[in-house]
Amino acid sequence: MNTAQKAMAVAVVAILCIGAVYIVLDDDGTTTRLRTSWDLVTVDEIADMSSSEAFEELQTACDRFVEQASSGTLSPKAMGGLLDDLNDTVKETAYALGLFQWNYYRDPTGLSEEYVGWSAFDSRCMDIRNTALREVLEGPGGDTLRKVIGDETADALLADESMSEEEIALREAESEAMSRYYEATDPEDLATILLELVDVRNDLAALYGYDSYADYAYEVTYQRSFGPDETAVFTDLVRDSVGDLFMQIREVQGESWTRPSYTYEGQDELFADVEVFIDTMGPEMSELYDYLTGNGLVDFEDLDTKQSGAFTMQLSPVGDEMFLYIYGDPSLGINDMTTLVHEFGHASAYALAWSSSPDMEVSEIQSQGLEMLFSLWYDEAAGSSDASMMSTLIMLYAILEGSIYDEFQQRVYDGDVSTAEELDALFEETCAGYGYDPGRPWYTVSHTFSQPFYYVSYAVSAFNALEIFVDALEDPEAATDEYLDVVATPYGYDDMVADLGMCDAFDAEDFAQVMDAISAWVDGVTGDTTEAGQVPA
Repeated sequence: MNTAQKAMAVAVVAILCIGAVYIVLDDDGTTTRLRTSWDLVTVDEIADMSSSEAFEELQTACDRFVEQASSGTLSPKAMGGLLDDLNDTVKETAYALGLFQWNYYRDPTGLSEEYVGWSAFDSRCMDIRNTALREVLEGPGGDTLRKVIGDETADALLADESMSEEEIALREAESEAMSRYYEATDPEDLATILLELVDVRNDLAALYGYDSYADYAYEVTYQRSFGPDETAVFTDLVRDSVGDLFMQIREVQGESWTRPSYTYEGQDELFADVEVFIDTMGPEMSELYDYLTGNGLVDFEDLDTKQSGAFTMQLSPVGDEMFLYIYGDPSLGINDMTTLVHEFGHASAYALAWSSSPDMEVSEIQSQGLEMLFSLWYDEAAGSSDASMMSTLIMLYAILEGSIYDEFQQRVYDGDVSTAEELDALFEETCAGYGYDPGRPWYTVSHTFSQPFYYVSYAVSAFNALEIFVDALEDPEAATDEYLDVVATPYGYDDMVADLGMCDAFDAEDFAQVMDAISAWVDGVTGDTTEAGQVPA
């Protein structure tokens, strides 16, 4: 991607979103960290359309915009109204896309062809819209549109180019391979699909001017403030210390630690039990949780057809609208609680932050940090340390696996392998370098296919989630404030660390500080000075 295309990624946000500050001043002079109002649509408000209908509706809206905006006689106010109408269509079709994805994850049967169609729409809709804006900018209405969107955005649009036929073909090939992935079960078939995806994505990266797909994904897809070279510094720190600490807790787990014994009988009971914790996080969080669970925007329905995994999806690039999808085979235990808490952490940032961070590492702190606070709350209520120990183990697991999978994926995309056997051997070799056996094959992690190079976000963010946990051991209220600051931050990871005074996962001293504190806590829970099941002061 050239400089103009990179600027375009920012320009789209500038056009679609109204900027806001991190802390705003109320009429009475107090400050508001989180938003107190939002406008979320419910599922029954979203039009159910096909991908071909979405293409047609968007193209019609773009043609209408070009025809009306190119006259050269419009006032800036009238031009702004036309742009708002166009953006409303973008939002409407984005809602329909999100609704399809929700339905697809609930039951993909018979939807593979439509999946390819919607994937094509997802990759092309903003290009179609921006092509229309460029046409107006280059004509008689250009000066007026420039006044509405600003010189920086206008210049970025004009410097960009529409998607080429080659790019469209590669995106379609990627979507087709992914549709086969969602239906594949045989390891050989999965290996074949991954290697196809590697070829397609490497070609895309080269088309955008990048030396590797990892460089492209880090900078463009995930908008990270660090690159693969910086990740190597982090993974070296992980390799040196986290494996031993992980095994230390695993040994405790085998000898004296038991999992929390929570059970529930239905979705409503689960929602009510988690609500007791959410209410401790403040009125904004509580109100949002009630709205989501009360309006069918949390899908925890037990369906045999549902795809595995859990995620929170924004239905539109220009609004707060979202739903929470959670797998269809609930454990009816503590894992379901922590999964719901995790996804609500994402939802809180989408709806409550004045301007959400674009950074995946920050986003995952918002989810995993809430998990760690939940574990302490649960243990205080239960009079044990079981949930905290479990969640700490999960965070260390996330750090290890996030590092391993990023390294594995980088080596795969570098062209080191060409067969299923070589993929297996490379994964085994990568795991061995961390002294860790995940106990499952590489192809069980869907991100390797759908979102390569995402997994390191879990690793970096889990480090700071553990930092929040360590701080909560000393001062729970201060740690809750720290967490809410992370929810509210509009910054990327580096700026967040600096602004909030948090530890830096890429700094050796900071890394050791958090890991040493976790190790000391584990020793305290399991040693002679602390009774089993008691939370240290």
